[in-house]
Amino acid sequence: MGWGRLGREVQGRRELLGLTAQQCTTGRDISDTTWDKLEKGQPVNGPKLAHVAAALRWTRESPGRILAGGAPLDVSPDALLSSHSDSEFWPLWFEEWLTSQLGEIQATVRLLAQRVEKLEAWREGHGAESAGPHQ
Repeated sequence: MGWGRLGREVQGRRELLGLTAQQCTTGRDISDTTWDKLEKGQPVNGPKLAHVAAALRWTRESPGRILAGGAPLDVSPDALLSSHSDSEFWPLWFEEWLTSQLGEIQATVRLLAQRVEKLEAWREGHGAESAGPHQ
């Protein structure tokens, strides 16, 4: 029951966030195939679950909590305050928040690099006299 439940929770959370599976895997150390297996309730390598949690804006331990029959925790101040002492809260929240943002930042950097490559190719094709497509 654990992996099937985790798969349903992952798919439901992804859809709730309005994300595709590919958006969840982009910039993270998890393949589209592994993500698909997980959503189908098939077991995946344990270390990959941290990437799943980050993509879904869950705390790192959330997939394990679901496998054990519990509920996931959002990366939000309210969710973390309810499960940690005040002295643990801010460092843990910041670490979880930063982890959740890393994949999005990496995907944005890759997209910008692709656009720069296209612009440079366009400039080469149109000669040195032209500075860009919108000039």
